[in-house]
Amino acid sequence: MRRTGTALIAALLVFAGCGGDDTDSTDSDDAAADVSGDAGDDAESGDAESDSDSDADVADADGGDADGGDAPAAGNGTATVVIDGTTYQFAQVEPGPDDDYYTFCSTVAGTLQAVFPLVDDAGTVVEGGELSVIFLEPGGIAADQGESPEFSVSVDQQFWFHEEGQPIDVPADGRSASGTATLLQSGTMNAETGAIETTPFDVTIEMSC
Repeated sequence: MRRTGTALIAALLVFAGCGGDDTDSTDSDDAAADVSGDAGDDAESGDAESDSDSDADVADADGGDADGGDAPAAGNGTATVVIDGTTYQFAQVEPGPDDDYYTFCSTVAGTLQAVFPLVDDAGTVVEGGELSVIFLEPGGIAADQGESPEFSVSVDQQFWFHEEGQPIDVPADGRSASGTATLLQSGTMNAETGAIETTPFDVTIEMSC
């Protein structure tokens, strides 16, 4: 009986010992898997950070983010207008003083078209002043089709404009024009006729863009 009991105990110890080895092996495999998973996550995180840094470098190389960007540059258009002995300067300066303002200078179908704000001697925009013109190139499409030139100036609530039939000799030559014209200055309303009274002024202009 004692030998049989001893053999049974020995067999149980061997069985227990085998079971313990299986548990240790499983734990070791799980630990290895965890380490491998952590390493993979770190590698993916590193790749994401590298891609993000690379994208940032590309954005910087392209000139910064969308909110940055370069400030609008001043245009090349300028004009000098002399009215009744007073000289006014106009220039293609961007951006304008308010959201409704725009400025440009271009040639289209045999015309030189421009809108410039009034500027001071330092080139700073003076609110309340604007030059707007459409001058025709002799022999150009617009002139051949019988279009009429346009020429208006506003300065501090004063307004001068060219009316068809009034003398104007300001031919366009590519991206420049110069000459003389008779502009009418808006005045007060005639109480009897209801018409706006106007006063003619001989005006000279030199412009380029």
